[in-house]
Amino acid sequence: MAAGARRERSAAAGSKRTFDPSSISRNAGGEQLVARLHSSARRLLLPAILVIVVCAATGYLTGNLPETWQNIALPVVAVVIVILGGVAPFIAWASRVHVITTRRVISRSGVFTRTRSEVLHHRSNRLSLRQGPLQALFGSGDITVSVSFPEGREFRIRDIPQVDLVHAALEDLAENASVVPPSTRASEATRRAFDP
Repeated sequence: MAAGARRERSAAAGSKRTFDPSSISRNAGGEQLVARLHSSARRLLLPAILVIVVCAATGYLTGNLPETWQNIALPVVAVVIVILGGVAPFIAWASRVHVITTRRVISRSGVFTRTRSEVLHHRSNRLSLRQGPLQALFGSGDITVSVSFPEGREFRIRDIPQVDLVHAALEDLAENASVVPPSTRASEATRRAFDP
């Protein structure tokens, strides 16, 4: 019954999703999480195919090789290929996270060495959206946020899924941040940082 109601709501909403800024619950001046995103998962397609092919080839060739040392070395080589070609790209993909809050955009990446960049919404000058042909096919794209201070700095979020929805959300959040009085911004800057 719940699934039927969910389908009716999604059908009533239409096929085009939009961002509704009123859907974010705001507490007394606090920062709220809007979205937590990874890059498009299509970059994991080739590693997944590689893992399937290596497993199938290993299963077929085990015991069929002429030398004993080859039958022993085959699973070892297969495990190394699966780790380097399948597991490592997945870990690299999963370690890059983009977080959008009501005050800023945060980008974190890295497995052993963590890198973090962030941009406050009220410092953004311009948002631009770029989609290549393959990205347009999958509904993903790159968003570039130009920052007013320091001059000429650009913050780029690459290959984000549902890029139109994310772009609309960032435009609304930047617009809402630009109408906040400066005294409120100064008091928010003194608070402890939010780390999603």
